Amino acid sequence: SFGAWFASTPQIVGGYSQGAAGTESALISVGRDKYPGPPPSSRTSGDAEEYNGSGWTSATSNPNAWAFRATCGTATAAITACGTLNGTTYQSGSELWNGSSWTSNTAVPTASEAFNQFGTQTASIGFGGGTPPGAYPANAFTGDGEGWTAGPNLSNDKRYGSGCTGTSTAGIAFGGQSPTNAVVEELDGTTWTSGTAMPTTGHNMPTGVGTQSSAFALPGVMPSTTSTFKYDGTTWTADASTATPRSGRLSSGGTQTSCVLAGTPSNGTA
Repeated sequence: SFGAWFASTPQIVGGYSQGAAGTESALISVGRDKYPGPPPSSRTSGDAEEYNGSGWTSATSNPNAWAFRATCGTATAAITACGTLNGTTYQSGSELWNGSSWTSNTAVPTASEAFNQFGTQTASIGFGGGTPPGAYPANAFTGDGEGWTAGPNLSNDKRYGSGCTGTSTAGIAFGGQSPTNAVVEELDGTTWTSGTAMPTTGHNMPTGVGTQSSAFALPGVMPSTTSTFKYDGTTWTADASTATPRSGRLSSGGTQTSCVLAGTPSNGTA
């Protein structure tokens, strides 16, 4: 019942803290942290790349050089929000991607690093993250591709770098920090309820892939950074480990049975 991972073409630009949206054969990746390679004043970038299932091509860079972006949607209709500039300044800005260019969108009401987002460009849920000075709120916002409205808020406030996936009416959030936890919550469109806890604690995971009842948790900062887990709406089970340890919020997209994972915990390899 286990799946299997195989190597594909490396990314063009290495790094971690990426945002991504799409599937295993049509993905847009945006933003990254390249520490410790470049000087601290230029450690983050707005680099964007597209993946077609076999290789990467450079895409129009995002005008803001931020990492730790919360990104969701498709490879031709994505939304990205919040992030951090050079590891120091938290951001609230948001942009829309149409398959060829980025346009400014209304900023999220709260600046946040390691914000989380799932859904589509015109119906997304953004939540959690870290806000200055060192707070980890339970606040959530609903996005329609033009602006943001408050709620529905989570019951748990430790949602820095959570995994999440699904739609605005059937979503799931799992893991997070501070402290690192295994908490799971599910959204029905208006209310979050507790779900079965993950088998391990984790944060800075990719956004997750799949649906609320068929989710896939990919490696982040967990006790074992090669571990993956699938969820059927009730139970988490271990699946095939990745060949390379992964951490630091990487690019991901697809479903529980067909997905892509890209990125590295540090600069120098793609």
